[in-house]
Amino acid sequence: MEHGFFHPSRGYWQTNSEPPQHILDGYPEGTVEVPLKPGANYEWDGLKWVQLPPPAPTEDEILSQRDALLKESDWTQLPDTPVDQSTWVTYRQELRDIPQQEGFPESVIWPTKPEQ
Repeated sequence: MEHGFFHPSRGYWQTNSEPPQHILDGYPEGTVEVPLKPGANYEWDGLKWVQLPPPAPTEDEILSQRDALLKESDWTQLPDTPVDQSTWVTYRQELRDIPQQEGFPESVIWPTKPEQ
C-alpha cells in the first residue's frame, strides 16, 4: 500500500509499501504522513492538498492558438463567400494584433468570432 510523506524543506514523496520503522526513523524531523498527492498541480498547505491554478499559456501556445484561428477563418476571405467579409477582415486583424496587446502574453483579450 502506498504512503505519502511531506517535509517542509524536502517536499513530498511517496513509498510503494509500508516503510519499516527503521526507515521511518531515518526520515528528517518534521516529516509527516499525508494523503497521497491527487495530481501534479497540487501543493500541501500543511493540512490538505490544494489544487494550484493551471499554468498560464506560453507565448508560443498563444500564438499557435491564434494561428489556428486564422487558418480556420481563411475561407472567409475567398471571393463569393456568403459572409460579411469586412467583419471577418476586422476579426482576423484583431487576431494578428494580439502580440501588440498591452500585457501580452500574460494577459490576452481574444476577439469575438463573427457569426457565419
